Amino acid sequence: MGKLGDKLPKNFIDEMRKKLEASPPEIQKAWNNMVGDLRIVDPNWKGNPPIFYSPKKRGVFFDINDVKNAVYYNGIKLAPEHSKTFHELFHNLSHAASLRNGIDKDFSNVFISIKYKGMTLSQMLKQEADDKINSVLKSLKDEAVKNGLKRSSVLKKDAINYLRNELQNIPDYKQFFVSDIWEGATNGIVKGKYGHLSKQNKDYWIRHSVGTEATAIMGDVMVTEPSLLKVIQGYFPKSYEIFLEMLSSIGGIK
Repeated sequence: MGKLGDKLPKNFIDEMRKKLEASPPEIQKAWNNMVGDLRIVDPNWKGNPPIFYSPKKRGVFFDINDVKNAVYYNGIKLAPEHSKTFHELFHNLSHAASLRNGIDKDFSNVFISIKYKGMTLSQMLKQEADDKINSVLKSLKDEAVKNGLKRSSVLKKDAINYLRNELQNIPDYKQFFVSDIWEGATNGIVKGKYGHLSKQNKDYWIRHSVGTEATAIMGDVMVTEPSLLKVIQGYFPKSYEIFLEMLSSIGGIK
């Protein structure tokens, strides 16, 4: 586990290692190549938020007594043990991958897909979200016509509301990750119950790219709860393929 073991207890590292060893080979290759660049700045952080990646410090701050716990919200378990740990460390990994090439940006914002005509992960996420909204809109209009109504009676807001309801009716532990991606891809227009936007954080998706957040989410899910990849792939299959391209590239960075 490289330098991470310098500041973390052996049992903590062993638990993380077990999850990594059971993860897909793409994750393992990227992680093993970059683990020397991952850094815990302060494992006894008592500030707010209790865990975060600092691009300036190029490392993760967290309270080890909190971060090992699963993610809970109003008593509902949303993510398994070490999910928060891996989420922030994948932010670290993605930034470090660009830094190796002298670029001070998240790797998701500089990586260009070969398979999908030079698109970034953020661009593809936004395109797939827009395509899904338009697909739902067409289906709702078709259904309206079958029921004797005019196609014009169905508006884009109806498709948006349909998708919102669909997301919110997915079990919480399944929608937790994908809701945040939807929020970022549509700047809050479509989301489930969970996301980054709030009254105190209205401009989150102006300051952060959805590709950056999706990279940490997908990396985390691949390690801690791979069964949930089906939910993400169901909405964003091409974006997931770009993420796999990114992992392959990160795995080969010198």
